[in-house]
This record gives sequence, structure tokens and C-alpha cells, in this order.
Amino acid sequence: MAVPRAPFVLILLLSWLHANAQKLTFAAAEPYTEQQLERAMGVRDGEQLNDAAVRAASAQLSETGLFDLVAATAVNDGSEIRYTLKTVPENRLLTPSFANFVWFTPEEIDRELRARVPLYRGLVPASGTLADGVQAVLEQMLSERGVTATVRHTVIEPTTAHPLRVMSFRIYQPEVLLTIPRLSGIEELQQGQQSAVTDALARLAGRPYVEGASGVTLQESLLGPVRDLGYVAARVENLQRTVRPSAMGYEVTVTGRLVPGAIYTLGELMWAPTPAYSVADFQYDLDQHPKETLRPGAVASQRALVYTELQVANVYHLLGYMDAYLGVIEERDDGAHTVTYKLRVVPGEQYRVRQIRLNGAPSAVVLDYNTSWTMRQGDLYNPLYLDNWVKMHTERHQFDGYSIRYFAATDVDAHRVDLTVTFVSKTQPQGGSTP
Repeated sequence: MAVPRAPFVLILLLSWLHANAQKLTFAAAEPYTEQQLERAMGVRDGEQLNDAAVRAASAQLSETGLFDLVAATAVNDGSEIRYTLKTVPENRLLTPSFANFVWFTPEEIDRELRARVPLYRGLVPASGTLADGVQAVLEQMLSERGVTATVRHTVIEPTTAHPLRVMSFRIYQPEVLLTIPRLSGIEELQQGQQSAVTDALARLAGRPYVEGASGVTLQESLLGPVRDLGYVAARVENLQRTVRPSAMGYEVTVTGRLVPGAIYTLGELMWAPTPAYSVADFQYDLDQHPKETLRPGAVASQRALVYTELQVANVYHLLGYMDAYLGVIEERDDGAHTVTYKLRVVPGEQYRVRQIRLNGAPSAVVLDYNTSWTMRQGDLYNPLYLDNWVKMHTERHQFDGYSIRYFAATDVDAHRVDLTVTFVSKTQPQGGSTP
């Protein structure tokens, strides 16, 4: 997971006031209005502002994370402050998702946030105070519904399941848990499949209620075990959610009617080749896992499709494309009950190693690292390299007496990875070593 960096914004006070200003004007402020900007700065039209107040208002605006430049100039003998702004491009902002706010519809959340959070317009920067403001308003909205809750937010990196980087807001306390979903229509499944789906739904009881953590809807979650059986066109109608207090916090009971439709088989699986991965490469990798990946003529299992996507995504991850994800176009023939999947990759940029740190490593490990470790600073980052290195040394008992933890922090702007490997003695504290 990427670690958001503290926002750095160039704040310029191009002319000292030496007097009280009563008017603010803005240039290059789109898509924000003057009223929205003044609200975000905590000032009112006609309010007198001295040097300190202008500094504070400028800092408050810049700290939102929505601007690369905030420049203030005093004009008209200091009676007016003219702001020139450079907004962060939309492609650097994140779509928010709201994982377990069962008391509200998505439309209610969006409407309230736009009304209560200055400068919120359905996008959130990865760092800055805007996300904190969204979090605070969500807690306030819950309190107004009689729910005392702690909300947190985190960046979720792209995967084949959710191909966009998102900012996820989630209730961490109290717990919001599922009961067994109650779906009618399961009896329409083929014999031998009904119990498998019923058992899969029963296993959801006691799990966290999640809807929208990364754009995945509740209906899609419920349909997982059905689509694993090839019911590609399955849907749930009249989906309802009932929430009530429980000993653990809150429990959510979901009801609806399953409409499974027909079982589909795979007509064709197509890959859009790239210089890094040809059609021949794609077919070769599929042939290495014939039981897990999709095969023409076989049942179009969602599980097999996801496994196939992960196999391809891993190829790009090993080449340093840490943000790579697959796009899938589904083409159904509802008459023949076949489906064709067209796969293409969005690779993003390649990431390189910026820094590697060993913490608490014994001297023998440091010596081995210095002589045999080949993934060095500036090299393309390979997430499996460390796994293989640890596995090899563990098999040789070179790490006996230690547990190993590691964390890869990605800088999404610089496309660099900082890798930290920590050795923890199972018997006594050890000193640290940093190559």
C-alpha cells in the first residue's frame, strides 16, 4: 500500500499588507467558486484581514491537498488580496468509497458531503486535510442517526478486483457485521448447487458488512458463489438491508430474490498483446494452470476468471508495474449461453527501488545481503525477489531464531519503492543494521 506523503504546496505572499484587507479575489480557481474558497479558508466576505490572518487563511487552503500553488498578492493599497491558484489535476485525485455506512444511501452520503465539507466535489486527495474533513462529517452524520462511531480512511491500491486507486472511508468502531443473507430463488439452481450456494452465504455470517470499499456492490458480493458456478447473468432483485444493535455493535440482515438465469460456458478468451506480454506468453501461462484458469467450452466460472486475471497481473508486477491492473470486456451470447472475455492491461509506470533497509538483522545476514543480494537501488522493483530470498535462507536455517517482517512503501508520484525488512529475535532484542 502506498504511504501518502505530507502535501507540499508552494505558498507565496508576494506583497506584505501592512494594512487590513477587506476583499479577496481569485484567479485560476476553477472548478471552485469564490464562496467555496472563502469557506475553506475560514474567512467571510468583508472581514478585515491582517498579515497573520492572510497567512493562516492561505495555509488552511493549501493544507487541503487540492492545490499545488497558493499565491497571495496585496493590491489597491492593501485593501484587496488577490489569490492565484494552481489546482491539483483530477488524475491525481482519488474517488472515495464508503465501505459500511449501512444507514445511508450513496446518494445521501454524496449530498451531505458536498453540503458540509468545503471544496468536496466527489474527489479526495491522497494527503491533506480534505480527507480528514470528510471523515469528521461522516462521524457527525452517524451521530445524528444515534450511532457513535470511529471512522478512518485509507488509500486502497488498484487490483484486478478494483482497477482504480481509491480512498476508502470505513467505520472501525463499533463493528458492523453481517448475519446470514436471506435470498429466495436459490431453489432455481441446479440440483447439487443449492447447498453449495447456501453454505457459501452462511459463511458470511459474522463477517464485516462491506459495500463499496473499492467500488464492489453488495449485490456483486452476494452473487459471487453463484457466478462461480457459471451463472454469468445472475442478479438479485428487491435487495433490502435491515440494521439493528447487537452485542458486537450492529448487525445487518440482507434479504432479496436471486434470479440465477442460465449457466454460461466460455466461448473465447482473448488477450490484447503488449511488448511485455504476447499472445503466445498469455497462452503458455494459461497452459501451466489448466485446472484454475478459464478454458474455452468450460463453465464460465468467475473464480477462474479472477485467477486468470491475477496470473497476468503478476507478470506485470514482476516487471515493476506495481499499479498494473486488467480491464475485462464481457460479451455475452444470451441465445447460446456463451460468454467471451477480452482482456487488456493498463500497466501504469514501472517502479524502481529507492531504498532498502534491514532492521535488527544479525551480522551474518548483513554480510550475506552485502554479497549476494542483487536487487539494488535504481533497479526495477520485483515483489517476489524478497519472498524468494527469505524462503531460500529459511530453508537453509539461516534465519533460525528470528521472525521476519517486511513492508514495501510505494511513492506513487516518483514511482519508487522503499523496502524495509525487520528481523525480530525470538529470544532477546537485537541491534539494528542498515546496509
